[in-house]
Amino acid sequence: MIDRLPPRTLLLAVLAGWSFVVALAVATGLGGRYTLHDDDPSLAPPLPELSLAASAQRLGGLSDYAEAAARPLFSPDRRPAAVVIADSEGGDAPLNVTLTSVVLTGDLSLALLRDNDSGRTLRAKLGESLEGHPGWRLTELQPRFAVLEGPTGRMNAELRVFDGSGGEAPTQVSPPAQSQAAPRAPTGAIVAGARGNGGQPETAAAEQTPEQQAEAIRQRIEARRAQLREQAARRQQRQEE
Repeated sequence: MIDRLPPRTLLLAVLAGWSFVVALAVATGLGGRYTLHDDDPSLAPPLPELSLAASAQRLGGLSDYAEAAARPLFSPDRRPAAVVIADSEGGDAPLNVTLTSVVLTGDLSLALLRDNDSGRTLRAKLGESLEGHPGWRLTELQPRFAVLEGPTGRMNAELRVFDGSGGEAPTQVSPPAQSQAAPRAPTGAIVAGARGNGGQPETAAAEQTPEQQAEAIRQRIEARRAQLREQAARRQQRQEE
């Protein structure tokens, strides 16, 4: 009959029998008499003894390390580095700048100043330090002037307006050369000119000289500047109101 059972059934039967035997052994007290040995101090290794006696100082006096100070370990040439003491009087020098531009927008108030000594353009926002001069701070900014405060006190810088002096002379413009042979006018035009001007042909108006052209340009520039000054004055008056 056992030979007729499939191998899987036989395997399950063997596992079930083995489990039953183990459960029976545990129920009868298998492993229940296991206990620990009593503590035996002789089996523990002895602790090392610690001596708290004061020891002599290993570091010597400062004179013992004079050679290390004279020849620094981390210096390439093993020589002490030279110490440069900054001149503290330079911070009290007066500021020599000229206000060249003012930028006033909704969220930006910026002044551009020219350093008269170096020629560089310096920037400063309202309430911040001047670029390159941390001791000077822009405290007030208006369309035509700025106020800076620094070590030497309060400085008012007015906006520089071009007054016509300085700069480069205008480029000289030479008049066009006249052709050697004037074009021959039609006979009818000459007769009409002679009849209309008492027998003499009418001549063309002379062209302007370079000096006259430069003067005309200067007048237009002055008129534009006057217009800008008038607009700025009206704008400032509206702000004060």
